[in-house]
Amino acid sequence: MQEEWENSDDIGLKKIDLGEEEKLAFDTQSYVSVEIDKPDEKKISKIVLTWAIIFSLVTIPIFYHNIRNYINDYCTTSTRNPLRVKTTKLSYKNLYDKSEITGLISAESSVDIVARVDGYLEKTYFKEGDFVRKGQLLFTIEPNEYKISVRAAEAEVAQAMALYTNSIQELERAKELVKENFISRSDYDSIVAAANSQKASLDAANQSLARARLNLSYTNIYAPMAGKAGKINMSDGNYVGLQSGPLVTIAKMDPICVDFSMKSSDVLKMKHGNNNLDINTAKVELLLSDDTKYDKIGKIIFSDNVVSSQVASLSLRAVFQNHDNILIPGDYVRVIITSKEPHNKLLVPQAITHGDALNGYYLWTVKDGETHKNRITVSGSEGSDWIVESGVTAEDDVIKSSNEPIDMERIPVLIKTSKKQDSATQ
Repeated sequence: MQEEWENSDDIGLKKIDLGEEEKLAFDTQSYVSVEIDKPDEKKISKIVLTWAIIFSLVTIPIFYHNIRNYINDYCTTSTRNPLRVKTTKLSYKNLYDKSEITGLISAESSVDIVARVDGYLEKTYFKEGDFVRKGQLLFTIEPNEYKISVRAAEAEVAQAMALYTNSIQELERAKELVKENFISRSDYDSIVAAANSQKASLDAANQSLARARLNLSYTNIYAPMAGKAGKINMSDGNYVGLQSGPLVTIAKMDPICVDFSMKSSDVLKMKHGNNNLDINTAKVELLLSDDTKYDKIGKIIFSDNVVSSQVASLSLRAVFQNHDNILIPGDYVRVIITSKEPHNKLLVPQAITHGDALNGYYLWTVKDGETHKNRITVSGSEGSDWIVESGVTAEDDVIKSSNEPIDMERIPVLIKTSKKQDSATQ
């Protein structure tokens, strides 16, 4: 008998018995016949075949090209006669760490000489390019108009003084009269006010006189500092004033400054003492525009407090003695910053290196009896040698010369070792 469970509100689940007929009916209703379409095997095979053909057409040429190149290289290398080469060992040398940057010469201080009053330029007392001393008379502006203004102001002062003196005398008499009640308090107050007014007029007249005398003094233009005079922009007889601009510029030439910029990362290395460079003790030299070295040593006196966001560099300034006036403001120079102590540096003759600064330098070495290309990092030069930071070591056998040009790696070589040059560490 088929058993089935049904829900009951009283006892939860209740087991019931089904007869054979009911069981058959129950099984028949439990299954549904579903017809499923069979895949088209020919169509699938055709698609797979098509993709296999496409894949073969794409990959076979690639594999063929690579295998052919490999076979050609192998055959070329294996059948090629060994190169006859001479090798050498690289050497170390005690060198100072250096950093070279373009700099601009600038005056430590400069001043534009301008006319502070209007008038005709009467006389110039120096020549362009002269060295002038502090307080030296440079220009004279026609003073007659300002002398007249001074005399007029002096007359106003005298008049105001006379009126003020009279008002004081009247005030003294009024003080006695008001005590005896011969004048009213209001009349006394008027006399006091008049005396105060005359005092104010006298003060104003004195101020006008002081201004007139000051303007008269401006007709003589003196050098505010010692230095070299530049080009004179106004000749005698021209009408000048504040609107005329600088008459001449005086620049302090000794000492003189050189402004330059360094990458912020290099400056931090200097401040931390890395690379043996210290911004406070580093030696600063100049290479002039004619490629000669300036004979004075400079010192860094200023570093900016803001790094340029455009070029990530920091502005610096060094000061130099300039007794002979060789350094001229506005000229460009090469600033060479040198470490205080030397370091051991690996040198590579430039003649045995290949490549350029844009694409990088490399040289050929011998490894396991075959040629090997070493790409090197160059940090500078020392005479006819490169200073190498990485890519090769003093233990490597560097190819100095060969009987044929080297055009690929893994070429077998026959080595004839040359005498080691400058191999001792200095």
